Amino acid sequence: MGQTPKELNPFESARAFFGAELRHWRTQRSLSQVALGRATHDSAALIGRFEKAERWPSRAAVLRLDEALETAGALVRIWDRADQEAQRPHDGETTARVDTGLGLEWHTDLSTTASTVAALWDGDAALESVPLQWLPSVDDGALLRWHLEQARPTPALRAAGGPAGSDRPGGRRRLSLLDVEAVAAMGSAFSKADHQLGGGYARSTLGHYLRTTVRPLLSAECDGEVHRQLLTTTARLCDLAGFMSFDSGHQGLAQRYFVQALRLARAVDDEALGAHILGDMTMQALHLDARAQAVALGEAAAEAGRRSGSHIVAARASAVASRAFARSSDPVAADRAMNDAERALQSGASDRDPDWIGFFNTDQLSTEFLYSSSDLGRTARVEEYAATLLTTASSSAMQRRQVLVTATIAAAFLPSPQRDGHADPMRALEALRRVLPFIAGVSSARAIAAVNAVRGQLAGHLDPDLLRGFESDLHDVML
Repeated sequence: MGQTPKELNPFESARAFFGAELRHWRTQRSLSQVALGRATHDSAALIGRFEKAERWPSRAAVLRLDEALETAGALVRIWDRADQEAQRPHDGETTARVDTGLGLEWHTDLSTTASTVAALWDGDAALESVPLQWLPSVDDGALLRWHLEQARPTPALRAAGGPAGSDRPGGRRRLSLLDVEAVAAMGSAFSKADHQLGGGYARSTLGHYLRTTVRPLLSAECDGEVHRQLLTTTARLCDLAGFMSFDSGHQGLAQRYFVQALRLARAVDDEALGAHILGDMTMQALHLDARAQAVALGEAAAEAGRRSGSHIVAARASAVASRAFARSSDPVAADRAMNDAERALQSGASDRDPDWIGFFNTDQLSTEFLYSSSDLGRTARVEEYAATLLTTASSSAMQRRQVLVTATIAAAFLPSPQRDGHADPMRALEALRRVLPFIAGVSSARAIAAVNAVRGQLAGHLDPDLLRGFESDLHDVML
C-alpha cells in the first residue's frame, strides 16, 4: 500500500511553492513520480525530493519537467523567481533540539500550564520546522478534560520568564488591567489580519510579540480580576496562534496551542471562549477529514455556546457544528444545527458578547451554511448562498474567506455522485476565476489547497486548452 503524500505548505518558502506546483501538475497529468521520472530521465526519489523542497532542481531539470508536464512554461517562471530565494541564506533555519511532546498534555496545575505556554512561545520557530503530526487522541483527551474539569480558584499565575518591570521592590512589576487590555487590543489587530489575509501573513510576527511582550507578563504580580483577565487574554492569544498555525499548514503545532488555550478557558470558566476554541478545533478536524472528532468537538462547541449567554457565540458554534454533521452525512443533525445558528444570530447582540466575536455576521453565517450545503451535495442551496456572497466579495475585507467560498462554489459544479445539481465543469471554471483578485494577497495554505483541489478535478473534465488561460492568469497573479 502506498504512503500518504506529505502535506505541502506552499507558504513556507518559494522553494516550497515550486514543489507544491510541481506536485499539482504531476497529479493533474495523472503521472506517478516513477512515470514522470522516466519521461525526464530522473529518478522517482529525486522527483519526490523536488516536490517536498528537499532538493533544488537545476534550470535544465525544470525545463525537462515543464516539457513532460506540458505546463506552457509555468514551472520555469516559478523556478526563476524561487531560485533567487534558494540562493539566499535562510535566517529562520534552526537546528536546536525541541521537545516534540510539548503542549500535548492538559495540566491541572496552572503554573505548569503557564510554563508550557511560555515554552511554546519560546520554541515556536523551532517547532514550526519539525513535522509535528495532528493526533486524534489528543483532541479526544482535551475534550474529555473540558467536560470533566470544573472551574476552581486559581493560584497566582507564574511562569519562568523574567520580570515584566521594576516598579516594585525586588524588581517585580504589578500588572494592571490596562496592561492586559493593551495586549487584548493587539490580539484583535492580529485577528483582523488573520481574517483578511490568512494565518501565514502575521503568524511569525504574533510569535515575536508573544515571546517579547506577553511572556514577561506571565510572571508579573497581579490581583484577582486582573489575573482572571490575563488568563482569558492568554487563552485567546493561544487560540489565535493555533488558528494561524492551522491555516498555515502546521497542524501538530496548532493542536498544541488549541489544547493549552482550552485549558486556560476552562480555568476561568469562560464558556464563550471555550465554545470558540472548540469551534476552531472542529474546523481543523474537518480540514483533516477526522469526522468523528469534528462531530464531538462541534457538539461540545454548540453546547458551550448555548451556556455562554452570547447569542452570537452560540450562532457561530452551532454553524460550525452543522458543518461537522454535514461532513459526516447526517443531514437531519446538520439542518437542526443550521436552524439553531440562524435563530441565535437573529436574537441579536447583547452585553454578553465578547469583543472578538464581532466578525461573525449574517455573511459569515451564510458562508458556514454554504459549506454545509456543499458537503451535503445540495448544489441548488450552494447557488442560493453564492448569489449573496459573491455580490459582496468586492467589498469584503475577508479575502481568505472569499478564496475559500469561491473554491467551494466552483467545486459544487464538478461531477460527483453526491451532488443533486447538474454537473457543469465550465461553470466551475468560471466560478474559480473569481479567486484571481484575492488569491495573490492571501497567505493561507488551507485556501490554496482548496483552490488546488478544484484545479486538479477540472483537469479531468475540461479540455487542457480551456484550462491554459486560467492557469496562466493564476501564475501571473501569484508570482
